Amino acid sequence: MTAQEPGTQSGNLFESLFGVNPHTVDMHAVREFFSTRGLALEFRIAEEERKALFTDAWRRGVQKVGRCFFHGDPETATNYKEMAPKWDAFREAISYASSGEVALMRAMYSLYCRYDARDLLDRPMSLLDMVVDLDPDCRKIVTDMLLLHPGW
Repeated sequence: MTAQEPGTQSGNLFESLFGVNPHTVDMHAVREFFSTRGLALEFRIAEEERKALFTDAWRRGVQKVGRCFFHGDPETATNYKEMAPKWDAFREAISYASSGEVALMRAMYSLYCRYDARDLLDRPMSLLDMVVDLDPDCRKIVTDMLLLHPGW
């Protein structure tokens, strides 16, 4: 392998390593590839699309945790704010829910209102605690929400 001239394109190397021309990559196909394999990869996407994708991930979380723990109807909600967590229901469920359910509930409540989420458990939950307690489906939901969170 010879040294490359400074300032020249390395498309041939990229193409030989990955089998595609870097100038003709279909980003939708790349996004689909990584999302179906549960791998975290952040893309620069339009703000409205980000909000819609976050709402879809939130909706999956609502369905996993249980509709009774949230306001609104996930079938008709157009925004995650229409599916706000019910504080009292969360607080009560933590006493009998599994560690995985608690981890997902805390992650969702933290993304909705991080200050109130601190009071959901007597002890803080680390990121490692959460990852270990979540099953692969819940890990995917939380990862999607973290990558797509629209901010405040």
